[in-house]
Amino acid sequence: MFRLAFCLFFLSAIFNDVFSQEKKEQLAITVTTGFKTGWWIYHRGSSNGSSRNDLGWDRSHYQPKLSLGTGFSYRYSKITTTIFLQAAIFIEDNMLEHEDFKRSRKKYIISDGVVSFLEYGMEVGYDLIAGRNFSLSPTVGAGFFEIGSKHPEKENFGSRHFWHVGIQNQVRKGKFTWVLTPEYQEMTILPKEERNNREKHKIHSLGLNLGLRYWIK
Repeated sequence: MFRLAFCLFFLSAIFNDVFSQEKKEQLAITVTTGFKTGWWIYHRGSSNGSSRNDLGWDRSHYQPKLSLGTGFSYRYSKITTTIFLQAAIFIEDNMLEHEDFKRSRKKYIISDGVVSFLEYGMEVGYDLIAGRNFSLSPTVGAGFFEIGSKHPEKENFGSRHFWHVGIQNQVRKGKFTWVLTPEYQEMTILPKEERNNREKHKIHSLGLNLGLRYWIK
């Protein structure tokens, strides 16, 4: 799917004069929606101080994550910086408890159906290909998030941060730009009190974001 999307947008770049003049837009507002799939893994850590995760890990099923967000972008030459706010839901209500050598694993509740997130951060992109009506830009972003969950360890949730990488495919028409971005995101929750060495939560997701950017000036 990602290869097909990339090929379609790359062909669009060729037919829209890839190496033409630079864009003149500077400030924009963007609305985005995203569909990803992924899983939540609770790394229980090690009880004996080793780097090995000898206590195992609990995990969710491989489930969808949906998002809706907005942001402001500022463009200087080939670099675009975006400050964004995003609400998201992970559609999962339980996790499987780690049990060695057992086919049937115990479950415990982490939500009433969805885990909610409020994410905020900054993203930077650089135009590798900059055409009149198309651009291709690798992006990297990072930030912090709030989480709504019934996970048994929620009272011990400490710092929460995330990072993501993607490739933005942008098609311009007048003051509007459509943005299609294959993206990988990794979220981390560290405990307030580390009961075991290297204990942490990781939420991984991979999918597509679709955005519409309006250039204010």
